[in-house]
Amino acid sequence: MPLRSNLAEVTWIGILSGIVSGFFLGILIFLLNSPFILEAEKFETQTSPLKTHVDADLNVHGQSQHTHSHTNGPHTSNTLDKFKLQDEAYILSKRNLWTIFGSILLGIGFGILCALWTHFLPPFSVEGKESLLKVLLNSILFAVSGFLIFFGIPAMGLPPELPGRLAGEADYGARQTWWYFCVLSCSCGFAFFSGLLAYSKRGEVWKWGLGLAVLFASISLPFLSGAPILSEESITPLDLRSKFETISWIVNFLFWLVLSLCFFLLQRKRSLPISDLGRA
Repeated sequence: MPLRSNLAEVTWIGILSGIVSGFFLGILIFLLNSPFILEAEKFETQTSPLKTHVDADLNVHGQSQHTHSHTNGPHTSNTLDKFKLQDEAYILSKRNLWTIFGSILLGIGFGILCALWTHFLPPFSVEGKESLLKVLLNSILFAVSGFLIFFGIPAMGLPPELPGRLAGEADYGARQTWWYFCVLSCSCGFAFFSGLLAYSKRGEVWKWGLGLAVLFASISLPFLSGAPILSEESITPLDLRSKFETISWIVNFLFWLVLSLCFFLLQRKRSLPISDLGRA
């Protein structure tokens, strides 16, 4: 059985890795996801009879300037346009900052989860005896597992979607319930499989078969129970939605890859003797 390192030290490594990967995720969302979301919101605003909060604020200010428009002429119009741009820029900046902050919190949460998982179900020795290549391979496997549990497998039943789907609010509860059920089921399956590998002796092939069977059952269960059937009616163009789904897959996988690599590399460096740090 692999030796387990101090839980507090591993948790701090998880938190640090979560901060780095969470900030990385926030930047990716800002650069790659946000443009699609903003574009979809334009379609939603154009077709909705109700104005968004941003538009409402702009309309209020516009009404306050309207009484002077006949006397001030183009100067007032330019001032109003400038105010609108400043207001929109402020709201977008605030929104992006909250996105990055939320991504960091999400990264910290997953970093702590990573620490707990590797502490109780260690995939390899944490005493610095493993080669760098093996550590990298294990970190990639862990990244793939986390990605599949929290995004990949649930996304097969509930693909990431942009604003504008007409029945989005009506089936929100059903979608949330199924997503939590899917994540919980997959987590149990991966934990069982990881536990068999961590605490079994070499040559016990039957445990591999049992672990794979339980893993397959845990992945299949949410889909056998029935994923929510979503309405395809949306005011957002199909091409925009397809691109957003692809970008979301890429962004989430890169997040898990950075989180896992940071965690396992820091873990290995902490475990190495001082004389070996120069060769790490």
